[in-house]
Amino acid sequence: MSPTKPSTGAPAYVSPRKLFDTPPQTSPSKPAYQRFYDLAVAGKPALPLPYKFRCLAETFRSVDTVVSMMYNRNENVVFNKLRASVQQLSKRNLNESHIGQIMSVLPAAFELKREKVRSFGSQKEQYELVLKPVIPEGEATSNGGDNVKVSMSPSILLQRRRDFYNALLEKAKDHHELFLSSLDPPLVIPKDKLMRWHPDFDVDSCADVLPASLPSAPVQEKLSTAKDVLIKAKDMLSSNNRMEKALERLSGTQPPLPTSETAAATAALAKALKGIPKSLLEKVRAKQAAKTAALLTRCPEETKRRLELTRLPELSRILRNIFVLERKNVIPLPVVLEKIAQSYREVLSQDDTMRHIQLIKESVPGWITEIMDGEKKYIRLARDADFARITKRLQQLITDNKVNL
Repeated sequence: MSPTKPSTGAPAYVSPRKLFDTPPQTSPSKPAYQRFYDLAVAGKPALPLPYKFRCLAETFRSVDTVVSMMYNRNENVVFNKLRASVQQLSKRNLNESHIGQIMSVLPAAFELKREKVRSFGSQKEQYELVLKPVIPEGEATSNGGDNVKVSMSPSILLQRRRDFYNALLEKAKDHHELFLSSLDPPLVIPKDKLMRWHPDFDVDSCADVLPASLPSAPVQEKLSTAKDVLIKAKDMLSSNNRMEKALERLSGTQPPLPTSETAAATAALAKALKGIPKSLLEKVRAKQAAKTAALLTRCPEETKRRLELTRLPELSRILRNIFVLERKNVIPLPVVLEKIAQSYREVLSQDDTMRHIQLIKESVPGWITEIMDGEKKYIRLARDADFARITKRLQQLITDNKVNL
């Protein structure tokens, strides 16, 4: 037994400050895969926005980025200072009309007001447009003690960008809905089921976003002379509110006159359809409307599958020729995939080629058989199969699932 050394020293000293210090900050209660789940979720395929809407979305991203940096530094976000930074960041001009368009699309993005601000190098105060971002409640970060500061974190910027994009998409869908209602017969497609725009709908023809009204600086008139006082009094006495309201009401109720181009197009269409029975026209229009409605609500996976079906006849012919030239009943799967990729007219990856082979196997049961030998996979074709019947079967599948481009 080894000897033990007696402890003669005093116990370790622990300062009173360490006893009452707050414990160090621990890691968040939720794991990372839960906190950042929204970043990894694959959303619904996006509809293309008009070019002017995409430019406005890029302007909002630049404005929000600069505003977040200034806001987190406790700076007053003045428009003149904001404009210089945004133009340097986005290489585009920024006017107050762009701020009005942003407020028209997403009114809850900023709080706007006019404040007297003293510009650098000048003692004179002028009214300037001041922006303040609207941050949702519960996004506060503590700086220690009782001081709580609300900051614009990257997650808030990302959420605001998504909200702005969704608002722009809703405006584009409104224009698309008006276009569908103008067709003959009109189409009614729910917005949540819309997967693509109508083929005849010009996306870039959407009207510009009308800017919302911005707060204006208070008008301060200074009447320094007696002549100015007399002119002001004369203007007040000569105004006739009843006449102005009557003119506005008359101009607002006047119906728009049809243009000559619209009338000429209508007459030409009526002349071309002359002699065709009305019942036949209605039947054709109803059939075309049903096809268009099915096209607009079709999911991308279904469209992709129908496109893959059109490739099956040629791929099946290439697959059969590979077995004929190799003079083998069983061929390794990697060799088959490589030879198909070299022979097909389009560029297909190995995963795409394998998916097409599986689709042929499902469409023509019994023709393709997969064999596993350890970790290696082989493919075998039925030698007694009638290839003409196989081709006819694949062509029938294409006819039943015809792709409307």
